[in-house]
Amino acid sequence: MINQFDSKQTTGTKKEQALRRAANLNDAGWGNSLIRLIEATPEDSIIFSQMFCF
Repeated sequence: MINQFDSKQTTGTKKEQALRRAANLNDAGWGNSLIRLIEATPEDSIIFSQMFCF
C-alpha cells in the first residue's frame, strides 16, 4: 500500500498527471509503451480514480 497522506494536491490535467506517474514507473525503459499509450489517449478518455483504504 502506498500512503499519500499529507501529500500535495495534484496539479495539471488528467493526462499530465498520468504522464508524471508513468514516468515514475519507467525503470529501464519498460514503461515507454505506457507513456506512448497515455500520450495517444484523448484527454476526455483518461479516467482518474482515487482509492481510499481504511
